[in-house]
Amino acid sequence: MPRKIPIKVDISLLLVVVIGLALSLTAFFYVKQWEQDTALNEHKKQVNEHLRVLRQTFTTYGNILKSIRGLHHVHPPLTRQNLTQFIKGDLLTQPGIQAWSWISVVPASKRQTIETSIRAEGFSEFIMWEYSSHFDRWIAGEREIYYPILFTEPLDSNINLLGYDVGSNNTLRIALENARDLGQMTTSGAVEVQTLRGKLMGIYVFIPVYQTNPIPTTKTERKRDLIGFTVGIFLLDELVKTVLRLLKLRTEIFLVIFDDTTVPKDEVLYAPPWYKEQMHNKPFVELWWGSLDFGGRQWRIVLYKTKDAALFHTWYAWVVLSIGLIFTLGLLRYLYMILTRAHWAEALVAKRTQNLYDTNLALNQEMTAREQMTQALKASQQRFQAIFNEAAIGIAQTNLEDKILDSNRVLQSLLRYRALELNDKYLKYFVHPEDANADQFMLEKLLAGKYDTYQVSKRYICKSGAIIWTNQSCSIVRDTSNPFIINMIEDITERKFAEEARLEAENKYRDIFENAIEGIFQCTPTGSYLSVNPAFVRMFGYESAEQIYTEMTDIGQQLYVNPQRRVEFMALLEKHSNVQDFEYQARCRNGRIIWVNETVRVVRDTSNGQINYYEGIIEDVTKRKQTEEKLRHDATHDQLTGLFNRAAFTKRLTKALAQFSMAKLSESSESKMNLKLKVEDENQNLKIPYAVLFIDLDRFKIVNDSMGHLVGDKLLTETAHRLDRHTSQNDIVARFGGMNLP
Repeated sequence: MPRKIPIKVDISLLLVVVIGLALSLTAFFYVKQWEQDTALNEHKKQVNEHLRVLRQTFTTYGNILKSIRGLHHVHPPLTRQNLTQFIKGDLLTQPGIQAWSWISVVPASKRQTIETSIRAEGFSEFIMWEYSSHFDRWIAGEREIYYPILFTEPLDSNINLLGYDVGSNNTLRIALENARDLGQMTTSGAVEVQTLRGKLMGIYVFIPVYQTNPIPTTKTERKRDLIGFTVGIFLLDELVKTVLRLLKLRTEIFLVIFDDTTVPKDEVLYAPPWYKEQMHNKPFVELWWGSLDFGGRQWRIVLYKTKDAALFHTWYAWVVLSIGLIFTLGLLRYLYMILTRAHWAEALVAKRTQNLYDTNLALNQEMTAREQMTQALKASQQRFQAIFNEAAIGIAQTNLEDKILDSNRVLQSLLRYRALELNDKYLKYFVHPEDANADQFMLEKLLAGKYDTYQVSKRYICKSGAIIWTNQSCSIVRDTSNPFIINMIEDITERKFAEEARLEAENKYRDIFENAIEGIFQCTPTGSYLSVNPAFVRMFGYESAEQIYTEMTDIGQQLYVNPQRRVEFMALLEKHSNVQDFEYQARCRNGRIIWVNETVRVVRDTSNGQINYYEGIIEDVTKRKQTEEKLRHDATHDQLTGLFNRAAFTKRLTKALAQFSMAKLSESSESKMNLKLKVEDENQNLKIPYAVLFIDLDRFKIVNDSMGHLVGDKLLTETAHRLDRHTSQNDIVARFGGMNLP
């Protein structure tokens, strides 16, 4: 009979079982949570990868549209032949593109002229049209401004778009007006696009084109100078399928794109067909989402799974639980064998057999998981290679020693070399010698791990010897056994030359404008300043030009001390179109009054003669005015006493005598004899309306001789001030000469 196990032994075995099960279950739940987090992170990476690819694609589209706008500014005006020549080839194969088009701003007065000119180009049935409520083509109704599509490529598949008034569609009109007012790329909401395959959902991307380059600074100027739009028309389903390369078959995990810009939100831009069929029932679960801003539209990319689909498989958790249970059972068995000292050999064989079986099962499960991971890695590599080959800019993959491992077609076309000629060559061999070490410092920091990416401008030498300017972005890939560097090279030669010419012109004007000692300004006819230079800001006591733009809204009331002078100035300017050396008193920001001399001319619109703005030069002449005033004062006043001098007094006295004589002569209309008798009679009792009094300071010389001339000057000055204080406002006190005060 087997020996009975003691009670203490039973308690020890039970304690081992409880601890083993607790540890195994704890490990199981931890590993299960880790597997769930891993699966969710994979889906997050998938969404972020889609966002990155779409963002890069949209950046490419924006650059293409800006290039078309640049074509207009380099070779104005944009013609059908220029557009066709510029975008033919690779631009027509961009993923999801339906058409590259040109929209012109056509006032109602020029509608007939435009239609006639397009018909003369061979489109005999060209008219400006719009869609009816039933999506039929109608002749465009009467409106002040039309936005017709005049040019489009490819023409064969989009000829039905010619003449379409984009402004007739409310969604498209809002987008193009936003693009016009903001001066930047703007995307429309989803609209139906007429194609050879029927009506498909798509979007319009607008970039405004103005008469001047750069873009006007104010909204009013942008409305005034707008001449048209470069437009890209994209089909949403084609865009998503070709860029993201989504599977066409039904999957348990799928992607849906919403437009959150609209009200109400959650407008579906792209979804698989089965989602659209069951979207009202919503038998789906949201896994993760991310947002993307494209031309002012907020897109939300959401990853869904069906309710019945498993988010992850708990293989590792069950393996851990199995191993924990096996370990617990083995330990329990081992302890039991030791404690009981019975049947230990048979139990040991059974335990080892069970362990081998469980381990083999766990290994098989692990091998299956590794095979699936290998397949996923291979699919990821294929997606990377597709993006690498189809990128719109040049890409070179180099090792850490700068040796080219791979290059895409755009880079080969840019440098005029074939792939075999580039591979295994050092990338720096193709760089202009002066730029060979331009990024040496940043490359060392990148290799040291302080940076993950950097940008640099370089010149490259083509096979033909031509030099091109590029914008190069370098990033390192570290999470592989063989790290490498991705070099993204964009051709900016034309942009570089245009930018250098623009900067040179701007610098010349800016030097003159900023360093002038006179104030230079531009203002509107309504009385607001458009631009002022630093000398103008300092002259009127402001801290910055922006403060003048904000606070100075009415020049006539805020700047002019006498607003009537502003009226006189505007009348002269309206009459002569320019005014020189106009002087008036101006009020500074701190209240100080200064005299200024202003020269202004009118700048008009050459097309219609309307006044655009006034520009001129203003000079502070306060010191000159003060000098002139002092000279006038010194010419009529005594410098010691401050009273009128002899000349001023004599002049006023002569004027008073003349006025009195003229008044007496005008009172009489009698003959000369009567006038003579009257004068003789008046001499006996003559009444004169004024009197002249001379005051002499007696013994003044004694004061000078005894106390000095300084005291004598003080006595003379005090006497003058007392006489001046005790006379009325109409009386005159003057120093006539010496010590006489008349």
